[in-house]
Amino acid sequence: MKKIISVLILTMTLMSLSLAVDDCCKVGESKAKPVTKSAILNPGQKIALPDGNFLVYKFSQKPALGTAVVVVKIVDAKGTQIAPYTIRGNAGMPSMQGAHDSGEVAFELNKRKDYLLPVNVVMQGAWEVKIKVKKGSEEIFKGVVSFHV
Repeated sequence: MKKIISVLILTMTLMSLSLAVDDCCKVGESKAKPVTKSAILNPGQKIALPDGNFLVYKFSQKPALGTAVVVVKIVDAKGTQIAPYTIRGNAGMPSMQGAHDSGEVAFELNKRKDYLLPVNVVMQGAWEVKIKVKKGSEEIFKGVVSFHV
């Protein structure tokens, strides 16, 4: 039953991403607006960002009841870890939207240039963290981290 619910949640998430409408080219506009890249993230997967850098995420340890820490690393093309962005996240249970949501909060930057977001996991079930990456005032990336406790 848990697998069926997880598959349904993943399917709904994929459908909502594929149904998103790009309104970049309105009547009278001569130039298209930049499109924010969006993705479903997997731990350790290297995601290319529009400016040539890469995003990789993991958890500090396997998520369980209590606090789970999402760790995001940004590396440049040479593999050097950098911290040029503002990253925000919103954690919650998709099946209970609003009940356990964290609200959008900033990832904290540590001395190793890791972006950290503690997630308060208060009950078992499917959870997700919606991540937004900004360079200055421009949002350049959106992604979703899904996990089950």
